[in-house]
Amino acid sequence: MSVNGGGPKPAWPSAASATGFAWSPDATRIAFVVNQTDLTVHSLADGREQLVAHADAAIGGVNWSPDGAMLAYTVGAAPGAGPTQHQTIRPEIGNKMIFVAYEG
Repeated sequence: MSVNGGGPKPAWPSAASATGFAWSPDATRIAFVVNQTDLTVHSLADGREQLVAHADAAIGGVNWSPDGAMLAYTVGAAPGAGPTQHQTIRPEIGNKMIFVAYEG
């Protein structure tokens, strides 16, 4: 039962493979990675999903900023296969910053 007295309902109907779930600080949105390469934000209020980033390599380490305005995540190749990129994005407007870290 929901807090409003209604019956339970799924957070979203998508059957896609999703990982890396991260709740927004205000708990109104959840970010997750679909099929390893698509960073998606789901609004619990209206059920809308927004693809906010796509990468050619696996996305991981998804975290919201404390104010919920930005998402930080990594895009990385397999160990020894290239640099790891650390990226941030503002989901509402799509501005992205990319930091590249060469390891090893």
